[in-house]
Parts: sequence; structure tokens; C-alpha cells
Amino acid sequence: MAAVPDVTSLNDNEVSEHSPLLASSPAVLTSVSASDHYHRHHRYRDMKEVRYIFRLGLLIIFLVASSQFLLIAPITQLKELAICKSYYRARWEPLSNCKAEPIQSALASLIGWQQLLDCFPAILLGIFYGSLADHYGRRLVLVLSLLGMSFGAIWIQVVLFWSEKLPIELTWISAAFYLVGGGQVVGGSMIFVVVSDISSDEERASNFFQLNAMALIAEIFLSPLSSSLMQSNPWLPALLGLAAILASVLVVLVALPQMIPPHDSRQFPVLQPEESSQIDFDAEKRFWKDAITNISSRLKDLHVVFASYQLLLLVVVFCVGTLYRSSTEFLLQYVSRRYEWTISDAGILLSYRATVNIVLLIGILPGLSFLILRYGKTSAQTKDLWLLRASTFSMALGSFAIGLAPNAIFVVIGITLFALGHGFTPILLSLASTLVDSAHVGMLYNVLAVSETIGSLINGPLLSISLRAGMKAGGSLTGLPFIAAGVILLLASLAVFLLRLPARGRVVLVT
Repeated sequence: MAAVPDVTSLNDNEVSEHSPLLASSPAVLTSVSASDHYHRHHRYRDMKEVRYIFRLGLLIIFLVASSQFLLIAPITQLKELAICKSYYRARWEPLSNCKAEPIQSALASLIGWQQLLDCFPAILLGIFYGSLADHYGRRLVLVLSLLGMSFGAIWIQVVLFWSEKLPIELTWISAAFYLVGGGQVVGGSMIFVVVSDISSDEERASNFFQLNAMALIAEIFLSPLSSSLMQSNPWLPALLGLAAILASVLVVLVALPQMIPPHDSRQFPVLQPEESSQIDFDAEKRFWKDAITNISSRLKDLHVVFASYQLLLLVVVFCVGTLYRSSTEFLLQYVSRRYEWTISDAGILLSYRATVNIVLLIGILPGLSFLILRYGKTSAQTKDLWLLRASTFSMALGSFAIGLAPNAIFVVIGITLFALGHGFTPILLSLASTLVDSAHVGMLYNVLAVSETIGSLINGPLLSISLRAGMKAGGSLTGLPFIAAGVILLLASLAVFLLRLPARGRVVLVT
């Protein structure tokens, strides 16, 4: 990630040509100071403990990602089978045509609304669970999040197992279980926070890359395993995926040590040693009062983002990054319908996409960065901007290629181009972090995370509605959801191409 300009030596009234867009505030700097103290403290940890926690982080994210990629294809097929049986009723038989338009439209609607509902817990409770993790420790929130995900997966499989007696729409209730822990968004963030807590500034980016690589490795190996097991029975990978998420809960409970950062006394009440033996009946009341005050203070800090239309543009553009993930389930359905593939066969495309992603993150992007910086004689900020433009345009081009593909070969070409834009998120984060000082980077990332979640709220139903319309139209319009995604990505690409980097290191929009 590109370096954040250092402004700690500047006075309040001083401005240099390298000053960032947003200045520090004393209140925020107090919080940053506590964080810096925490990381300095952890640099003196026993290195065996540091390596132990880091390896646990890799294991946990591998288990969570494995669960996800084991479950996607079989759950989609089991939902399709349940809708198919309900559609044909007494006339249903194993050879019934489950690819009929009414069945596929119902499946698209079911998946789209599920994606929509899954977003609400993180939006409603993300800040709350963040404060909870800061006060009571990372392990508590991580366990709650993984338990909520486990309960949700169990509920979906219970409904699907009894689908002949229960309405398939009851699977939507699984989103309610994500209120426990905030779901995947909070759980994933906590894994990164745990690793960040034991990482030095120099090591953090490298450690985060290894976490991302571990998730991609899970996708490469577990997606084909899931497809292979589905040939025998879709319940095999479904139960295996459930076992993986339950195993992650067990690992966190048994192996992960408690990790509580030092508290800023301005934010949370802390008992002094001489008070620790006394029962303070007001401590809990003070904690909740101060936690609410802290959250209100953080919300007031949002003005530093929305007062800058340059940063606001990046926040809005960040929404489109969720199209990459939202398209996964619809890609399986689209390919299986248009080219008469089984869902298990279409699942191989997910593994191929993950392989392209790893090649991109390990080889292509680092290589391009090196060449641009060495031979292009340009700044890291300019390099990030051009890579962001290329990534956004590649995703747009790939999306159009998938949606308009006349045959499966062009789908593979489209998936390749789409996957080559996978660097969109880390590159945008790198560019955005250079626009604010270090005191506001955390707040900016929280705003971007909310933007990403809101993007999921929009993209899920959008792809679902467009897929149903495409199914009804048939022919080349079957790929309508990817055509719609291509239009959105093309607009985002146009916005990114309008960005300019002046000498003072700020991003401005050419009007």
C-alpha cells in the first residue's frame, strides 16, 4: 500500500506542498497514539507467540474461506432442486427440466434477496461490534461472528432438507443469525485485526497479502472438490462446508489467546488497580454511556470525507467492487442455463478465476508496479491511479464479454479479463490512503467498508432482477446481469479516468 504522507511534524497552521487533504485532529491523534503504543508493545512479544498467532490467523481464514467455497455450488443446486420439485409437484421426476425459465427466475430471486438480507447485520451492528472488540477483545467478537455464520448455514441446510414441507423462502431467515457477530463482514475484519495486532508496520502489508492468498488457495482447491463431491451427492460438500465453519469456531475458542488493546481513558472506563477488588455497580453503565459517546464522535468525523468531493467520488466508486463477489452465484446459474452445463461443472470456473487472481496478485501487479516506478519515472500515487484505471476497465470489458459471449470459450475469456481487475480493491485503498493523514485512515476505511456493504445491497437485487429479465428474453440477452454490471463498471471506469493528481498529492475531479 502506498505510504501515507507524514504530517505529524507540522503545526496546525502550517501547510506544505506534501500536506494531505485532511488534517489531523487532536482527539483522533490521541487514539492513534494508543494504537501505536499497542503495536510497539507487541513488537516485544515472544516471536514464537507472534508466529503462533499469525499461523492461527492463516488457519482460521482458510477454514472460513473453505466453508464458503464448499457451500456455494451445492447450496445453489439444492435450492434449484427444491424449487424444481415445488414447480412440478406430483409430476416431478429426476429427469425433469430444472433449467426451465420459471424455475431459474425463482432461483435468481431467491439468491438475490438472500444477498440483500445478508448485508443488513453488518450495516446495523458493524460499529457496535468494533467497539466491543476494542473493549472486550478480538476473540469474543470473532467467536460470535463465526457462531452466527454457523447458525445461518445450519438453518439453510435444515430448510433445504425439509424443503418438501417448508417454504424455500425460509432460507432468508438465516440472515437474522448474522445479528450475532455481524456476519462475514465483521468476522473477516476481525481476522485481519488479530493479525494486525501482532504485526509491525513493515510486516503488516505482507501478512495481509498472505491472508488473501490463503483465501484464494482455498477457492482453487475447494471449489473443484465441491464440484467433484456433488457428482455423488450435493449434501456431501454442503455438510463438509458446515464442518469447516464449525471447526473455525473451535480453533478460535481453544487456540486463540485473548487480545485486548489498551484502552484510551477518554473512550472507555478503566478500573484502577486499587479499585479492582471492589464491586463497581456503575462500571457497566459508564461503559455503555462512553461507548455511545465514542460512536457519536466517530460519526461526527465523517464530515472530513463528505466535505471532500474527491474522496467522496472514490467512496462511491468503491461500491462497484462488490460486483465481483455478487456475480459468483449468478455466474454458476447463467453458465449452467445458457450452455446447458451442470452447476457442478460450472463450479470449475470459480477455481479458474481464483488461479488467475493469484497470478495477478503474485506476479502481474507487482511486476507492473516495479516497471512503472523504475522506468516510468513516476510517483507511487500516479502508478496506483493508472493501475486502478486499468483494473476498472478490465472488469468492465470482462463483464461485457461474459454477458455477450456466443459460446463457452468467450465466457472463459471474459472471466479472465474480469479476474484481471481483481486488484481494484487494494489499489483503490492504497490510493485513498494517500489523501488523508494517518489519523483519518481508519475512519476512511470504515466509510469504504460501509460503501462496499451498501454496494452489496444494490448489486444483489440488480443482478437478480436483470437475470430474471434475461431468462425471459432468452438468447443473447440471457447474460443481461453481466451486461448491466458492465455498464456500471464502465461508468466507474470513466469516473476514475477523470481523476487527476496535482503536485500537492491530492486527487481532484476534472469538471
